[in-house]
Amino acid sequence: MEFYPIHFDKLSSTNDYSTDLLSKSNPIEGTVISTYNQLSGKGQIGRKWFSDEYKNITSSVILKPSFLSVDKIFYLNIILSLSIHEALTKITRKEFAIKWPNDIYFQNKKIAGLLIQQFIQGNKVQSTVMGFGININQLVFPSELPNPTSLALIEEKNFNLDDVLKEVLKILGVYYCRLRERAFISLKKEYLKHLYGRGEIHSFMHNEILFDAEILG
Repeated sequence: MEFYPIHFDKLSSTNDYSTDLLSKSNPIEGTVISTYNQLSGKGQIGRKWFSDEYKNITSSVILKPSFLSVDKIFYLNIILSLSIHEALTKITRKEFAIKWPNDIYFQNKKIAGLLIQQFIQGNKVQSTVMGFGININQLVFPSELPNPTSLALIEEKNFNLDDVLKEVLKILGVYYCRLRERAFISLKKEYLKHLYGRGEIHSFMHNEILFDAEILG
């Protein structure tokens, strides 16, 4: 699959720009909106995504998976998670993990996050904006972030942002083709193989009740 990068010196949010682009025009599938200076990045549930200028990857990919039914929508999360996981593993030769539903971890620290927005028509996913941020060369993070890390902190050296982004996109293209081929079983198997905490007992809170449970999937 081909990708068509559009890079900006700075943007408020790559996801906002991408969704606005979809609402006003018909961008080609594989359009990639990126900046290394995102001013108002978004995380899950309205949270802010913190990123120092020109230190990290903040990017959004526009895809048009009209072949995908709504009940399979989480597979978009699966292929993006696997792509970032595989790229970081290949670059560092270290083990990373996918923390459900939207994070990539190294050991017990967060290195990347996903924010995927869908546009539905009938029972099909008409288009999607697959946003992601990866901490690359940032060494100091805001104190309110509980457990951040970066490639530079892990490897004790800086990385070329363009090279890392190209690697993620190359791998994403392969996974997207597999999704088109409806390789749901093998994709889910790979996702579960790298799931953070799988087979371990962890504490959870539900309805103000604290309990322990094993993560199965």
